[in-house]
Amino acid sequence: MSSENTDKIIKWTLHDYLSLLIQVFIPLTTILIVLKYPNSETWTADVKLSILGLGLLSPMIIQQIGASNADRTNRKIEARLVEISQRLSRLDPTLEKALTSNNNRIVRFALRRSDELKKLVEYAVNNQRSGLLKPREYYDELDHLADLIKTDKLINGRNFKGEIWAMTSFAPDEWVISDGYENSWMDTLNSLLNMGIETRRICIIPTDLFDAIGQENFSEPNDIKQFPGFMNLLRVYCDSTKLGKQVQKHYLIHASTNKILTQLAGFFAIKLTNGDMHILTGETVDPLGSLSAEALFDDKEIKDFRKICDKFMTDNRLLEKVLLNQAKTSGFLHYLSSKNISLIGNS
Repeated sequence: MSSENTDKIIKWTLHDYLSLLIQVFIPLTTILIVLKYPNSETWTADVKLSILGLGLLSPMIIQQIGASNADRTNRKIEARLVEISQRLSRLDPTLEKALTSNNNRIVRFALRRSDELKKLVEYAVNNQRSGLLKPREYYDELDHLADLIKTDKLINGRNFKGEIWAMTSFAPDEWVISDGYENSWMDTLNSLLNMGIETRRICIIPTDLFDAIGQENFSEPNDIKQFPGFMNLLRVYCDSTKLGKQVQKHYLIHASTNKILTQLAGFFAIKLTNGDMHILTGETVDPLGSLSAEALFDDKEIKDFRKICDKFMTDNRLLEKVLLNQAKTSGFLHYLSSKNISLIGNS
């Protein structure tokens, strides 16, 4: 063991100094009390001996409390180590089998993949985020979050308080032709909605689109690329409301309202009944139309993200309320009616 590591182990903390000070202070105090009142009529010799004995026993009591706390901490650490060992034991046999294979191609393949995994884990530990995932990894993470919240609902039943949080910015590249991964994920997402799991979605609307909705004589804006995606969301939202699936809430904010949300472009998150939150954020689209993002691991960053969402997921920002207020003197509501989309009664 290096001297540097030894110094770290034997270095005292403030808690150690305070504990030592208390262990010295209490016995001395009791001795002084007994000596100060040697002729007290109310204190018999037995009382003085009891006080003195209690003072002298206090260091042992304090040490025993400290030892009990240390033992509890050690048990928690041991339980964590057992959990890690169990997880590693499930991985080791597969890796061992690959590396001891007589097939050199398998050995080289396993070594390359183990190096790749090591780099990914090192990045996650050092940066407290996964980095941009490959499309397959991204959808694997989405499926994992779906399984987590499904299990949470099945376990908690009527006490279930989980939610799905998401975001759309109506960017043109959000509406590219979906690939196989995305189609499968949409089926999974619909199954979550059918289970009654509430979805809360922040919608970032561009300023030019919002202004167009408020025009007195509204006409379909062919020059605004986000408009088709916006209408698609309204259509799906209206249809789900007609079917009685009122488990979706959409909150509309302007692109200039919050820089952090606008820069995110998109995110998907789940909040479990116990308050735990898992977030995939920073969505991107590759040339083939596949989505990707990265997972957040830092507790502080997750808390900060949650505060931002809580700030804007309020009733006065509900999509239907904002649109009805903005479009009440324009022709936009008539346009929606011609498309068989009605926001009336949803607010």
